[in-house]
This record gives sequence, C-alpha cells and structure tokens, in this order.
Amino acid sequence: MPSYGWSAVGGKKIIQRTIIIFSVLMLPLITLAEGVCKVNGKDIPCEDVYKAAKPFIGVGLGIFAVFAVIGLLLTIFWIWMIVHAATKNIENKALWIILLIIFGVLAAIVYYFAIKRPFDKNQPIITSPPASPGPTPEGTKIA
Repeated sequence: MPSYGWSAVGGKKIIQRTIIIFSVLMLPLITLAEGVCKVNGKDIPCEDVYKAAKPFIGVGLGIFAVFAVIGLLLTIFWIWMIVHAATKNIENKALWIILLIIFGVLAAIVYYFAIKRPFDKNQPIITSPPASPGPTPEGTKIA
C-alpha cells in the first residue's frame, strides 16, 4: 500500500532544504552583526555603508515609482481599448480583441490610432432637446 503522508526520508529532505534556504537567507544578517563590512577590499563599519548608500536607495525608489506609475497607466489604457473593442460596433471585432489580448499595450496603441480615433470622429454629436418647448397655441398639454 503506497503511503502519501509524511515519510521519514521525505521529511528529512524537506527539513534539510529548509535549513539550507534559511542559512543562505541569514548570511547578510550575519555579516551585518559582525559590525565590519568590506567595500572595495577595505574594512569599514557597516553603519557607514548605509550612510553612503542612502542617496542611491532614494534614487532607486524614485525610478521604481516612476516606472510603476507608467505601467499602471499603460495597463489602464490597455483595458480601456479592450472594453472599447468589445462594446462598440467595429469591423473585425474578434480579431482586434484577440490582438489586444495577445500583444497587450503595443496592440492597444495601434488600435487607438487605427480604430478608436477615427471611430470617435465619425460619431454624430447628439444634442439634447430643450427642457421646455414653450407654450403651444393650444396651451400646455400634459401627456
């Protein structure tokens, strides 16, 4: 009868792998605990490493934030073009939706200039009728 539960051999391997992964993840902390770091072959206090790296960390986070915002805006644009293709009566609707899903933002940019802009320009401008047509010769009628 096969056993699918915890076996002695399988359990030992899982524990060994966990210990190895944990040890590798702890190496940077062990280095910092010693209090001396090597930078370009020189021993310096680890606190000085943070002071020197602080401006670069800020620049890195700033660059990350800029690219995160750009990525979010492009994703919103991509979803907007998919919704437009799915809800409007356009030629080759299924093809455009498939292209938008497969090729993502690149297809969305092409779709915007090839389909959406001309589609929006061809839409008639609908003006709402006046709220009150005014008095009629027969007087006001209530329907």
